[in-house]
Amino acid sequence: MDPKLLLPPQTKTDLTSPQEIVRRLEPLLGQIFPFVGKGRTDGSAIRRLVAHELQKHPLPSPSTEFSILPDKGKGVPKNLLEFVDTYIVTSGKSYNLQVWNRIPNSDDPQIECEDGSVLEAKDARLILLRIDVESHIIRAIVGMSPQYIVANFGEFSKPTIKHQMIISGIQRKMVMGLPGGVLIKADTPTIREISTTHSVKPVKPFNQWPAGKGEVMAIEVIRDLVAVPLTGKVITSARTKNRGQALERLILEMLGYDVHETASLEGQYPDVKNQLLEIKIQDAPTVDFGKYTPTETLEVLPKFGVTTKDIRYMIVLMDKSTNCVQGIVLMPGGKLGDYFSHVDGVSGKCQRSIPMTFFDSYDGRAVFNP
Repeated sequence: MDPKLLLPPQTKTDLTSPQEIVRRLEPLLGQIFPFVGKGRTDGSAIRRLVAHELQKHPLPSPSTEFSILPDKGKGVPKNLLEFVDTYIVTSGKSYNLQVWNRIPNSDDPQIECEDGSVLEAKDARLILLRIDVESHIIRAIVGMSPQYIVANFGEFSKPTIKHQMIISGIQRKMVMGLPGGVLIKADTPTIREISTTHSVKPVKPFNQWPAGKGEVMAIEVIRDLVAVPLTGKVITSARTKNRGQALERLILEMLGYDVHETASLEGQYPDVKNQLLEIKIQDAPTVDFGKYTPTETLEVLPKFGVTTKDIRYMIVLMDKSTNCVQGIVLMPGGKLGDYFSHVDGVSGKCQRSIPMTFFDSYDGRAVFNP
């Protein structure tokens, strides 16, 4: 992306009208987009494509003096010069629009331009490109204001807070090169006090806290039962969410739990309460922790004094293209920061589901809905 697109306009009134922006993007209809199915890669590619098309026309003059108001610049649109965010719409019954680190229809200030005018969150122009996943053809270009989305589809969800950690490619290779492809660190003294060094048949459901000593298997037992035999396996599911559930179900079975096919595997922390075990898939540099983060000491099982730093984390390093498990990180949450980099601060997303029939109605067209 041209560096000048990363600068805001000299004044808010210099922005090209959203209707004109969509008109300028109309030549993209019917073009082939090199869709690869990877969020970050496709997101960068669509931003470059839109930016390239917009640069064929006059753009606002960029500011030389300005202020980005959110902390560390989180949440501002990628294309500051036209205050545009772009999204890819593919297939399914509905599209889940996710806006990160800002409340889309709010008055929250984002940018103070050179003349002192302020661009607010609600001023962002959201451009959604509908792409056929089989032909890779751009089928529709739909621009919408946050106000239009709220008026027609309902309020955005409250921000979902995510704490994150980075496992770099070099660190991943380090783990893969260890014996059995497993990086393991010992349990905390709190867990050792209540755990057993022997494999035991679980007597309580996986989603219930342990009631006494001896129910929790030591981290070395989990390594032998799950981590080592899991490395090299292929987890078959095309979608990340379903793949995560398939992985969790397999791990539960390897731990000895009887898991009914209809059993709910979502919405709890940690994933396997009975073993004080949280499971994560890592197929991109970022690992999302969600609401709970091991960087903060939060009590989760007061009876035994267990905190987020004691909970055992099993991070499954998976090849996204083959769904093959390449290695596993298995250690108490409090130890993760000794080996990997926690992202400073938190990220949050607001979501809004939009029926796919809405995009179908604009097939072959480029429109903006104010």
